[in-house]
Amino acid sequence: MMLIPYNLGCVTVDGGATVQQWEDTQPSQYFSLFWTEEWWQHLVIETNRYANDQGPHRKWTPVTVSDLKAFVGLMLGMNILKSNVYSDYGGPPSASS
Repeated sequence: MMLIPYNLGCVTVDGGATVQQWEDTQPSQYFSLFWTEEWWQHLVIETNRYANDQGPHRKWTPVTVSDLKAFVGLMLGMNILKSNVYSDYGGPPSASS
């Protein structure tokens, strides 16, 4: 059983459904309810294992939980804020800029 370390409040919405909500909660805290630290560790282990299984001809620097969190955050952000220019995401400026 997973214990949620946040204060829960309940709100009744139209139709009588009861919805749990957290006060002063950041979006990352909601995200962490589904992607726990154990899950991040599992992703790191399996990502590095997969890279190592590709053979010695491929250069690989092992990733960390912090690396994967940054990557997933970047992918989510790029899907929320659509742009045709990669420099809008903080990369190097394009030739047309």
